[in-house]
Amino acid sequence: MKNTIARSLIAAVAVLCAVSCQKKEPAILDPNAEPPVVGTITLASAGIAYGDTIFVSVPASDAKTLSHILVEVVSNNAVLHSATFPAGNMRQVEVKDTIPMPFGRLAPDMQVEVVVTAINKQAKTASERTSVTVSRPVFQQLYFLTSEETPREITLSPGTGENVFSASIDLPNETAGFIYSETGGKGFQWGMDAATGGAGLGSEEPIVLMDVMAGSVSEIVFNAYDFTVSPLDKPMSINGVAFLPYRRNLTDGSNVSNTLRALNVVVAKGEAVDLEVVDPGEVLFDPDFFDYEDGTLTYTGTSGTVTLYYNTLWEFVFVESQENPISTTQSYPDVLLANGWGIARPELWYYHPDWSFDRAVVFRKVSETATERVYTQTVASHNDAGFRFYSSRDWGAAFDVSKMTFTDDVFKNSGGGDPEIKPNLPAEGQPGWYKSCVVKITLTVHLSGGTITMNNEILVRSDRDS
Repeated sequence: MKNTIARSLIAAVAVLCAVSCQKKEPAILDPNAEPPVVGTITLASAGIAYGDTIFVSVPASDAKTLSHILVEVVSNNAVLHSATFPAGNMRQVEVKDTIPMPFGRLAPDMQVEVVVTAINKQAKTASERTSVTVSRPVFQQLYFLTSEETPREITLSPGTGENVFSASIDLPNETAGFIYSETGGKGFQWGMDAATGGAGLGSEEPIVLMDVMAGSVSEIVFNAYDFTVSPLDKPMSINGVAFLPYRRNLTDGSNVSNTLRALNVVVAKGEAVDLEVVDPGEVLFDPDFFDYEDGTLTYTGTSGTVTLYYNTLWEFVFVESQENPISTTQSYPDVLLANGWGIARPELWYYHPDWSFDRAVVFRKVSETATERVYTQTVASHNDAGFRFYSSRDWGAAFDVSKMTFTDDVFKNSGGGDPEIKPNLPAEGQPGWYKSCVVKITLTVHLSGGTITMNNEILVRSDRDS
C-alpha cells in the first residue's frame, strides 16, 4: 500500500513538472531590435471622385517577424478609414486594401493621406504615407424621376450658381419622386431627408414638390453641394419629426394614399407637443392620447416613442405605440381582435382586414374589475362594413353578436343566421349619413354571462372613401 502511494506521488510530481516545463516564458522585448520596413505605397490612381474606391498596395518586411499592418486614411487629423491586417508571423508581406470614399452633403474637394504602419513582434513600428486627391463628382445633368404609375423623367440642367441644377416644368403640387445622377433611375439617388429638410443621398423617402402660393410646381431647383431642393412646402412635423409619404413595405411600388407618417416621435405624458404647419384646431389628434385646449396640444398617453399616421381624408391622426399596437401576438383577455371588412386603422383602402387575422384590428384593454373588462380602439369604418370580435386568431373564437348590446345607433346586429356588426345608417343624403368615418369604439365584456356592451362615438364623417 505504501509503495502504491509513493508511486502515485512520484507520478503526480512528474505531471506537475511536465506542465510547468511546458509553460511559455513571457516575451522579452529587445530595445535594440530593428524596426520593420514599409515599402512604397502604390495607388491605382493619384486622384479619385467621391463614390469611387482607393486601391492600395504596399509591401512590408522585417528582419525577424512582422505582427500586423495598419492602413489608415486621414484628413485634417480625422481618421476616415482604418483597417488592420495580421501578418501571420511572416517576414515579408504585401498588403492590398480597397477604401471606399462615400459621397455626401457638403463634401468638398480635398487631399487625404494614406498612412501605412507596420508593427513587428518587438513592437517596433515604421510608417509610410502618400496623398490622394478626392474630388466631387462632375454632373453634366441630373434627372428628377416621378413616382407615378407611369414615371416621368425631367432633366435638370446646370443653372445659375455652382452645383445648381434646374428645370422649368408644369407639375401638380405633391408630385413625388427622386433625383438621380444618371438617366433611367441610375447612379446616385437623392430622396427626402427629414433631418435636414432637404434631399438625402440614398434616402428611400421620395421628395415631394409643393408650391402652395402658386398652386402648382413650375420649376425644380437642386443644389448638388448642400442638397437643398425647391419648391418644398415646409413639412408638417411634430416634436421635430416630419410627416412624410411612405410605402407599406419595400415591395410596394407606390406610397400609401392619403396618409403621411411621422416615425419615432418622442413624447412625454402631460407635456405639450411642438407642431409645425399643423393646426390642431383643424386636424383631430386621437383624443385617447391627446388633449387640445386653448391652442395647446398635450400628449396624455404613456411617455415613450410613438409613430403617428396623419390621414388627410379624415384630417385625423392615429397613434401607434407600445401602449396601442397596430399588431400583436397577444390574445384575450389582454386584447380583443376585430376582423371583417371595412374596419381598420389607420390607412385608407388598407383599412379592412378582409377577414384575415394577419390584419386584424387590435382593441387594447383599458380597465378591468371583478365583473367586467373594458377594451377600446379608434378605427376607420366604411358605411358597408361588416365585422365581428374575436378572443383569439381562430374562427371559432368569435363573440356571439346576438349577445351584444348596442347603446347607440352607430352600429347594429345585421341579423340572420350568422350575424355581423354593421353600420346603422340613415338613407343617403339624410343627416348622419357617411361614406366613411372615424369612430371610437368601446367594448365592455361582462364576465358573468359573456355578454358585451358596445358604445360608439363618431369623431369624423366623410362623404368620400378615397
